[in-house]
Amino acid sequence: MNNYINFTSNYNPNLQALSSADGYNAVKMNEMFGQIMGNFAAMQSTLTGSFINVRSFAPGDGSDQTAQIKAFFDSAQEGDVLLFTPGHYNVVKTGWFYTFSGRSVIIKALPGAILEVSDQGIRIEGSNHVEISGLTLVRTTQAAWSKSKTGLYIENSSNVLLQHNDISKFTDGIGVNGSSSQDNPARNVVIRNNKLHHLGEEPIAVRSHLVFVVIRENDCYRYLGDGILVKGTWHVAITDNFLHTPILSSDQDYAVFSGGQQVNNMPTVGGGITCNNEGGETGAKYLHIHGNSLIGTAFGVGLIGFEGAFVTSNVFKDIKITSVISVSFFLSLPIQSQQSK
Repeated sequence: MNNYINFTSNYNPNLQALSSADGYNAVKMNEMFGQIMGNFAAMQSTLTGSFINVRSFAPGDGSDQTAQIKAFFDSAQEGDVLLFTPGHYNVVKTGWFYTFSGRSVIIKALPGAILEVSDQGIRIEGSNHVEISGLTLVRTTQAAWSKSKTGLYIENSSNVLLQHNDISKFTDGIGVNGSSSQDNPARNVVIRNNKLHHLGEEPIAVRSHLVFVVIRENDCYRYLGDGILVKGTWHVAITDNFLHTPILSSDQDYAVFSGGQQVNNMPTVGGGITCNNEGGETGAKYLHIHGNSLIGTAFGVGLIGFEGAFVTSNVFKDIKITSVISVSFFLSLPIQSQQSK
């Protein structure tokens, strides 16, 4: 298997890559972000669908509206926008509440719209266009560490924009898994300006054959796992995120987040920004970790099994357990680092 990437996008596939040879380059990071957002704009210009208002299906009064919200999601055709207007939309179902498969998914929510789910959230697979913005998504009860209850889960999908969402009480807030092929990865993922909190594990996790990923300006707090977890992902910009106030083993509600489990690898403090390949994944490549603030986390930045990382101009304060920056890598895999304390 070679290391070339075989793009098949109908939009601009020739994004400006971040390279370990360039050093930290803010201009290139902004160019990459601008090009990805340009792809979204190109897709939006081709949309011919309609806005579908949730109130045509569900009352938004906090009652069990499982069947109505399912019908709402079922109604969307390619290019339609599913619009949540203010209200409390409550669904009760074991497992994923809803799975979108092989089609464009556009969900927008106005302030005051809350989607409550009893178990797992929304799963999207095999899509070439995903936009979810402004949604408050909450689990009915707090999910504990290792219980696999995810809020938004995106798999084998490209051109993914997740922004301005408020997600809480799951295990992972946002999970994005790429394709099954290193030669044809999923691509163009932007996760920005989300509030991700009260989580048993990670606020954000990106894994497995993803390329051109931007994670920026997210507010992550009250979580027990890693703050931002990266595995098997190339050309990643992690910038201006705020990770703070994690779960501590001394907290009165620690048992709620740990599930009362007592196992060897149970975290005692929520972590920072992590890149690893502990599951045997292809190592991440070309990480730019810049301008983030991490306060009170177990560690700052942990890098294992990667190629090319630049950790610059971050703020680390009150790190609880281990190094501000911890690095484990083979010879010839470069890292440059600069940080503020």
